Amino acid sequence: MARRPRRLALFFALVATFGLPPAAHATFPGENGKLALSGVYDPPQNPAGIYTMNPDGNDIVYLTSGTGPAWSPDGTKIAFATDRDGNSEIYSMNGDGTGQLRLTSNPAGDVAPSWSPDGQKIVFQTNRDGNNELYVMNADGTGQTRITHTPGSELAPKWSPGGTWIAFDDGLEISTIRPDGSDRTFRLEGGSPSWAPNGHDLWSYYIYYDESLEDYVSELQILDVETGAYDTSTVGSADPVVSPDGEAILHGSLSGGAKYIHDPPQGYQLPGSWSTADWQPLPVDSASTHARPAGATPFRVPLVPAARQCTTPNRTHAEPLAFPSCNPPVPESPHLTVGVGDGDPAPALSIGFVRLSVRPGVPGGADDAEVVIRSRLSNVMRTSDLSEYPGDLRASVRVRLTDKQGAVSQTTQGFPLEWEMPCASTAATNEGSLCEATTTLDALIPGAAAEGTRANWALDPVRIYDGGPDEDAATTGDNSLLATQGVFVP
Repeated sequence: MARRPRRLALFFALVATFGLPPAAHATFPGENGKLALSGVYDPPQNPAGIYTMNPDGNDIVYLTSGTGPAWSPDGTKIAFATDRDGNSEIYSMNGDGTGQLRLTSNPAGDVAPSWSPDGQKIVFQTNRDGNNELYVMNADGTGQTRITHTPGSELAPKWSPGGTWIAFDDGLEISTIRPDGSDRTFRLEGGSPSWAPNGHDLWSYYIYYDESLEDYVSELQILDVETGAYDTSTVGSADPVVSPDGEAILHGSLSGGAKYIHDPPQGYQLPGSWSTADWQPLPVDSASTHARPAGATPFRVPLVPAARQCTTPNRTHAEPLAFPSCNPPVPESPHLTVGVGDGDPAPALSIGFVRLSVRPGVPGGADDAEVVIRSRLSNVMRTSDLSEYPGDLRASVRVRLTDKQGAVSQTTQGFPLEWEMPCASTAATNEGSLCEATTTLDALIPGAAAEGTRANWALDPVRIYDGGPDEDAATTGDNSLLATQGVFVP
């Protein structure tokens, strides 16, 4: 994208109504945990440090001295920086302030921790090399490894929910880098990057001089790192933090210190004066509206030839199924058949099925969850001369997905899942072509099989289409329905 006008390296914010899409319900109470904030509540009675607070501003608890709190992905721990040792070091602790563990020990300043989505590692900012660089370490402080090597500064790292990117700014620009330090990519000008829970929307804020107002203006901006799509909010703000359910936003103020939550259609100011904040994701076993079975895999359906619906009956079916019927039956596909009668010239030898098998994957590390899709239909012949069919078929099933990613539970509108089934002749002299394919959900929709999403798939009937007169299933305009899920009653 084109670079925007250069703005100040100092980050501020305007406070007004935030332009998130209207929510169907109020976020609170909802699938969001507590806020962790660094600053002070009601001075001078309370010390500066790290506090937790309910998102409605109640139940304020002082935990410890420090700054930059970051909740672990399971919502049980907080990483933070503190100078209690004479210089700034990274610590972790339980969400109630107990069990504090020092993770770094270096004469330089270590700050701004952020957890990997599996909770196994932490990225942080340090000036131990003379300038601010990014390091990654294990959650227990071991294995500290430098991942940036520039003469400039890398600040405020944030690990993406999918684990593939770490976003950071250099005081003027926002970039991303892989956790191993590779593939550094400039994204846009701005500050304080923060990921939305969907894992691809990168939020930040931007300050520029508005000549018509003769003043500096701040606004939120959103970049989809997968598509490059760019948008801004309707108002300016600073330091955005999107709620775990994706429906509310925590942001700062122009003058600094004040923190605001906008939870459409309402907005309000939190008590206290705060510099940094983070939002607690609820653990996966927390109360949720997401209903799910204990198991429903694999899914397998047999295939039967598709007959055209009877809309103009000309007779009545025999008892006990005495319903209006059409005689003779008309196949949906005028081009292909899978066998007629009980013998020559087109014996009924076809066996077909579609099978979906879920591989949940191993928690932690690479996302190895997958849905393996296998489809097969045998004895496929041209209707015209009963010759073997050399083209391909197209399988299709409409999916309505309800899943829970982190604390966000949602249902998609129905979308098609489609793949092609190449056909080939067989060695059998009395049998038509065999059409089959084995593929995966990630191959059809890259990244769709996300680990730990607890997804329910509601499926419409599986349908298999022929390749039309040109015998090419990829040209869908002339294809006809050949087979659908069903049972054969001999």
